[in-house]
Amino acid sequence: MTAVKSAVAQGSTVALRGVDKRFRLPDREFEALRGIDLTVRDGEFVSLIGPSGCGKSTLLRLIAGLIEPSAGTIAIGEESPAQARARRELGFVFQEPTLLPWRTALENVSLMPQIARRGTKAERERRARELLELVGLGDFTDAHPEKLSGGM
Repeated sequence: MTAVKSAVAQGSTVALRGVDKRFRLPDREFEALRGIDLTVRDGEFVSLIGPSGCGKSTLLRLIAGLIEPSAGTIAIGEESPAQARARRELGFVFQEPTLLPWRTALENVSLMPQIARRGTKAERERRARELLELVGLGDFTDAHPEKLSGGM
């Protein structure tokens, strides 16, 4: 066991201080977020609610480290989002389905462990089957995305 533990695993917070995000458009600069202060502590459940275009997805992309703030700081425990993501301490689920149409449900679910080279092919497949079973899709392991409903 390592002596150094993840700040996130220890229950540290997600903290944003004075976060702004501006995008450069061809004819102007667009301010998407201004002065965001937010703290999410271990065990808290937070919902971002607002109209389309108000910056909810931008805020989540900032926290995940997919884009950089124009101003302010973001910390996941004591780390930057990029550091936490590199150590696989956080993930991001996109709004739109991102399944690969040429892969079956089983192959899609086992893709990330395959890319990360985690486990053997048999171990990845076993875990993917468990996850599909958990969400009620155990009978659809060999189905391609076009054969699945949107809710599936």
